[in-house]
Amino acid sequence: MKNLIFTLLLLATAYFAGAQANLEVPQTQKLLITKHTATWCPNCGLPESWNLQQFFADSLDGKGAVVLSAHRSTTSKLYSPAGKGLLDTVFSAIYQPEYFLNTTRLSGNESAVKAEVIAKVTQAATQAPVAQTGLKATYIISTDSLVIATKTKFFQSATGEYRLAILLVEKVVQETQASRTGVQPHKRILRRTLTPGIAGIGLFNGIISANGELNRNITIKWNNQYNLNNIEIVTIIWKRTDAGQLEFVNTNEVTQVQQSTTAAQEVDFLAGRFDVTPNPAQELTQIRLNLPKSYSTAEITLLDAKGRVVKTLYRGSLNSGQQTIDMNRDAVAGGVYVVRLRADGQIATRKVAFQ
Repeated sequence: MKNLIFTLLLLATAYFAGAQANLEVPQTQKLLITKHTATWCPNCGLPESWNLQQFFADSLDGKGAVVLSAHRSTTSKLYSPAGKGLLDTVFSAIYQPEYFLNTTRLSGNESAVKAEVIAKVTQAATQAPVAQTGLKATYIISTDSLVIATKTKFFQSATGEYRLAILLVEKVVQETQASRTGVQPHKRILRRTLTPGIAGIGLFNGIISANGELNRNITIKWNNQYNLNNIEIVTIIWKRTDAGQLEFVNTNEVTQVQQSTTAAQEVDFLAGRFDVTPNPAQELTQIRLNLPKSYSTAEITLLDAKGRVVKTLYRGSLNSGQQTIDMNRDAVAGGVYVVRLRADGQIATRKVAFQ
């Protein structure tokens, strides 16, 4: 899998200016719950550990907490450098499985840990935050870019070095797990840091007054890295201590990539499940699908470079799984076109060349 390519934007573009003007920064204090785990770890798949993470992901994520599952071991099937960086740099993780609340290691049996976390999440919801980040994620099809705009607001005056990490998380990944049969739904998998390293980018270093706001933005070349329907973008505000350690301040997330409003910026929701091959098109060119579910209403159309419909290639329902649709190129002049799939309101597009 190709690495994500990111660019830090030092100057505000017209898009970011518009996005940030509409960004609201919630005055919420959320806690960070992280599980250190591995797919080969037998204890990680036992009911006590497995059910606890499922409970956190289903019941607390987005409701006073952000939940992550981090894999540090390089032999885990869900290993990521981001998971290793978080576990090593911030938590000084030791073994699998273990849980952390913010930066504190939790101990005790399942019921004790669950009760402690619920109590602290409930308490945090009543507290006034020092700072929080509002964010928006938009996929731009014309440049194949994921654009993330953030606004961090300090509700209280603060002193010190504050930083912002932006992470990419997959909601659910189907993979095997030791001590469990067959593939299992691994939830909240930390995949990438979208800012350099787990410490992220600097917000400020010094003194900031209450109600101070700071904008930090990134653009990422997407390259069909993940299913856009299955990702979340997470922000973490850190404070770096004099000893160089990262103290947790607050966290937030956006659970959906926004669909742009113009035809030139439609969101590719079906990601790598839709392809045209061979490309450039030949006499036996096919549209190949590997769909996660059935769609009752689907349409596949061929568009020219100006977005005009040249012909309808398919209209009807689509079953889940793998299938192919022959693409008839009769009466289509040479050039570059777009094949667009609409399925129950979701959209995917692929460029195709006709010689």
